[in-house]
Amino acid sequence: MARKRVPIDIPTADELFTSQSERDSGSRDGIAEIQLALMDPFPGHPFHVKDDEGMERLAESIAENGVLVPLTVRASGAERYELVSGRRRKRAAGTGGA
Repeated sequence: MARKRVPIDIPTADELFTSQSERDSGSRDGIAEIQLALMDPFPGHPFHVKDDEGMERLAESIAENGVLVPLTVRASGAERYELVSGRRRKRAAGTGGA
């Protein structure tokens, strides 16, 4: 007997992390797509990103699947953002390979 294919509607990141009223209001707070070039590093961050085998695997995964866990940023000026979390993901997404 052939299996029936059931379409699955996967919610967007905006739908997962905001309420309907927040989406309806059009507020800039919440989930947004931001260019990597507009994100600045968090000054004095205690951890360093290494270009090692793990970074290579992460870059390959992002190239294949995209960034699955959003980065966290906060506004730091006009059209600039400070990266709070996701330094490895940013590096892996921005380098295309290492």
